[in-house]
Amino acid sequence: MSIRAIAGWMRVGAWIVAGMLLFGCGSGGARNETDVNALLAEIEAQRQRGSRADTELLKELSQHQEGRVSHAAMSALGHSGTTAGDEHLRGVLRSDANAETRAQAAVALGGSAMADPQEIAVYLTAAQDPVVRAGAAKGLAKWSSPQKREALPKLVQALSDPDPQVRRWAIRGIHRVSVKRFVFDPDAAPETQRERVRYIETRLRQLDLM
Repeated sequence: MSIRAIAGWMRVGAWIVAGMLLFGCGSGGARNETDVNALLAEIEAQRQRGSRADTELLKELSQHQEGRVSHAAMSALGHSGTTAGDEHLRGVLRSDANAETRAQAAVALGGSAMADPQEIAVYLTAAQDPVVRAGAAKGLAKWSSPQKREALPKLVQALSDPDPQVRRWAIRGIHRVSVKRFVFDPDAAPETQRERVRYIETRLRQLDLM
């Protein structure tokens, strides 16, 4: 049997196992902790394959009702750095899914080497739910390169967000993208941090990062 044929049968086997766990088999199709752990193990195996991951399988698992499974699948999709994976995550982020799911999609998209930071940064201000805004900031905080500096204006703006989690991830994102450290207290009331935010913005401009 050729290597290609063996690889094909392995793919089919993974789909069969995942399908049995997704839709249930035996005992009335009850899902239990063992099922979840098996799915998480399969997702991790796909994650290790990088760009060779089975994106269709991961997309299916990203809709699983168990949060640990869906979040792990979305993370693996972002890690794969594939066009199909990124498109799926963008779709989830734009959808009317719950805030936690959309936030996880933003975080996962931040883990993709192919993603445009502007696609994520827009949700720092456009999303009404603070959970989604925090997810966008967390996704941007995954980058550690001035090459992603297009996101810095939105991250600076997010330092004045009314939600402390958004501010916390925004300053982390600024630290990682700019590769600079700034004094900022995300737990302090935004009105007490205005001078500090202005200083951060001015300094980033002086460094030609904005």
